[in-house]
Amino acid sequence: MISSTLLCLAMTLGLLVGFNGTASATNYRVVDWNISRITDGGQEHAARYWQAIDHLPP
Repeated sequence: MISSTLLCLAMTLGLLVGFNGTASATNYRVVDWNISRITDGGQEHAARYWQAIDHLPP
């Protein structure tokens, strides 16, 4: 009885320690630029494309 309780406790602690870091996640920046109709051509669309490229993080 005591050994099964200790085994259960050890397994529970092992799971808690093992999953400890999974609750934290890296925050990623959302890139949401309007580059619609970029394939229409023209200076405005080209400028919009290059501005989006310039703002990408390194």
